Amino acid sequence: MQRDDKHTGVLLLFYINSQGKDVRTMTVYADNAATTQIAPQVLEAMLPYFTEMYGNPSAIYSLGSAGKKAINEARRTIAAAIGAKPEEIYFT
Repeated sequence: MQRDDKHTGVLLLFYINSQGKDVRTMTVYADNAATTQIAPQVLEAMLPYFTEMYGNPSAIYSLGSAGKKAINEARRTIAAAIGAKPEEIYFT
């Protein structure tokens, strides 16, 4: 294992076989507090809100109300999945 000095929070793992040869190198991203890669299905679900329905969900105009509707639906879905009330779910 070695730290990548150019990228804080990135580790390079080297797997060595019995002959001492590097057989596989894997990068481990360990700075998820700053940002994290999203799963492809998350990107697909969020893409309309990044490109078409990007309005402020706190606003009263229609572009914002679409986002507010989606946030409230996500809040209900998450609450049901974990046995909470929708008003107990906060997105930050």
